[in-house]
Amino acid sequence: MPRGAVNHVPIQYPRIGSRDFQLVWALFRRCFAGRYGDPVELLKAGLGRRLGAICIDWGASLLVVQVLFGRTYPYGTPTSALITGIVFVVEIAVLTSLMGGSFGQVVLGVRVVRTDGSRIWPLRVLGRTLLLFLVIPAVIMDSDGRGLHDKAVDSRTIRMPRRKS
Repeated sequence: MPRGAVNHVPIQYPRIGSRDFQLVWALFRRCFAGRYGDPVELLKAGLGRRLGAICIDWGASLLVVQVLFGRTYPYGTPTSALITGIVFVVEIAVLTSLMGGSFGQVVLGVRVVRTDGSRIWPLRVLGRTLLLFLVIPAVIMDSDGRGLHDKAVDSRTIRMPRRKS
């Protein structure tokens, strides 16, 4: 059986310029439109949206921990709080790296980008998330509304414009 074959049928990858490639590329662009690569106006995200997003993220982390570990570590125990913090950091870091925002930010239309509007890289996202988890760097803000966690990694939170259907 040739390498890369399934059920004796060789796998054919879409060639650039073929119709299959164009369909895959169109699906990719539809999923990530307005996030990276497309020009967006950098509208500063308000404090209310950002606080709402972090509340949604913390609530989602609590829910995940209670569903997965609720019997072993009941709500209110120190171990449950530690696991909730770990889930919170992992959720924000992974989703911000992949989608440009955590679960709460995506729901409320907020994205994290570099100050020039380009994509923020995963190592910077991890640093930003750890500083956010410490709370104090996120509370100290400048006149532009950027916290110390944003200044440390050269990022900012923007509001995504609503799409017209």
